[in-house]
Amino acid sequence: MLIGAAAAIALIAVVPVMIQPGDDDQTAPPAPVVTPPTRTAATTPPAPTAITLKPPQDNGTSVVLAWSSPKALDRYVVFVAEQGAKEPRSGYNGSGTTATVQISPGLKYCFQVQGTDGVGTYTSQARSIRGATCVGGR
Repeated sequence: MLIGAAAAIALIAVVPVMIQPGDDDQTAPPAPVVTPPTRTAATTPPAPTAITLKPPQDNGTSVVLAWSSPKALDRYVVFVAEQGAKEPRSGYNGSGTTATVQISPGLKYCFQVQGTDGVGTYTSQARSIRGATCVGGR
């Protein structure tokens, strides 16, 4: 709409100059041609498929985890991070959307699920139990 308005204003300014009487011997330079800028559609990448990890169910020596995704994913891995440990461990690797993971009583843990459809990898937010502080997503 702005481009159309600018073109109309330019046309109003140029037309009176073009129809003014004057010497036919003088050649006026041609009016500049205003070309509206080409507009390209913004390409927005598709939103990543989110994996929603439900709050863990702490059973003392095990935790029941359940998750969902709006897109069917082929494979999931559950990461279990004991607070203070250097690296998380894989607590589940499969195609289901629930898992029971063995843990030690009284220790603090963070959990995170990753899934793939063979093309991309998608990650849930980290969830904690027993007041664990999840750092770096895990």
